Amino acid sequence: EIGLGIPAEPLFRSGRCNYLAVAVANAYQDWEPIYVGKSSERRILNDNILINTALINNVNTERVLLFPVYGQSLAIGGDATPITTYCRFPKNCANNTTLGLQFGQNLETSIYGLVESYVDFKGQEDRIPATRQTDMIASFSSGQGSTPISGLIKGTTLYSNLISSITTAYNNRGGKKFVVPAFCWIQGEGDINNGESYYIEALTQLREDLDADIKAITGQTEDVHCILYQTNQLCPATTSSYVQGSYSSSEARYDGSVNAQWKLVRDSQYFHFSSPIYPMDFVVSPNNAIIHISGVSQKLLGYYEGLAAKRLMDGHGYDIGLYVTSMTKVSNTSIRLSLHTPCPPVVFDTINVVEAPHYGFEVVNANSNNIIDTVTIERNNYATTTILITTTENCTNAKVRYGDNSDRGYSGFQRGARGNVRDSQGDWYKATINERMLPMHNWLAFFEYLIS
Repeated sequence: EIGLGIPAEPLFRSGRCNYLAVAVANAYQDWEPIYVGKSSERRILNDNILINTALINNVNTERVLLFPVYGQSLAIGGDATPITTYCRFPKNCANNTTLGLQFGQNLETSIYGLVESYVDFKGQEDRIPATRQTDMIASFSSGQGSTPISGLIKGTTLYSNLISSITTAYNNRGGKKFVVPAFCWIQGEGDINNGESYYIEALTQLREDLDADIKAITGQTEDVHCILYQTNQLCPATTSSYVQGSYSSSEARYDGSVNAQWKLVRDSQYFHFSSPIYPMDFVVSPNNAIIHISGVSQKLLGYYEGLAAKRLMDGHGYDIGLYVTSMTKVSNTSIRLSLHTPCPPVVFDTINVVEAPHYGFEVVNANSNNIIDTVTIERNNYATTTILITTTENCTNAKVRYGDNSDRGYSGFQRGARGNVRDSQGDWYKATINERMLPMHNWLAFFEYLIS
């Protein structure tokens, strides 16, 4: 990795990113690869991919940190073919067998990237080798495909299954301190148009219920947070109600989980972004839908979850994700967006994501006409990052959106709902997957604002 030009010594950035101490993983970690085959081999080894059945009895282990992944099909690896991979830090990562959990999955889920990246980034940022880290990082995936949030809340079978798995893990902790700092939420396709306020209320209540029930199991005093991705598929092939560029929020499919998710992150101390998934690779399902991400993308999403979990444990939970914090009407033909920016500078990236019209932005008036003219990044520093948008007509009562540009039936960085705005976190943070180093930029979350 050093041969790729990555410095062996940590790099520090001043300002808001001053805690981002980055080094080559091998410089401070013990590298213990365990090869796991693909196809049929992986199906057999899947439950033991992070192999160390004696982990609980490791003399260095003082605490188990469990981060369950919960939701619908993307949470349980829908259509994600297992990738050829290995565990870089097997002595620090719990597997399903260690905690008494058996799922029999044969799909790639984000849990593998989550546990590995947490250990990796703890070594890079805190300069603590894996062999001297005292936390064991654990995760499992739970949920069901094609399920709205109403099928996952307290009182449902799926919720009970989640609580049962957490209880099983706790009972197999080997006397160690056991904490569930957060659950990772990967759901929203089933509620993409079920009402923004409804989704906010339902997910808020779900977190509160999990907080109470998990504390009752573990005895922890620490609050249970939620690390969530953002739903991507605005334009399913089978949904005739989608109308690109429609003034109606429901027809443009912003009246539901998509707009609710980023508002929860913006407004609540308990919700934190992992990443939108539009920059990732998607796969074609057997029913020809393009909803699910690939195995490599699942592990990449897990890396984002692991980094968010590490941020949360470090007390930097507020400094995760790129999203709009406010919108100001400057004049009748211009607005200014203020961005929450973990790691400036913000750029328009048309290499990693195919260029979208106006980099993914649109301003739609009451006649469903897109009146956007220009998009410019203005101030771009650690204090404030703003984007100025101008329009060709009076924008009063129009709606400014990001990501309303999908070809019917597509998702992802080529033809799906997408945008080109990201920060520069990936210049310092990489996900190591199949011996490739993938940049972990924060990509701007989809949103809709009414311009009043």
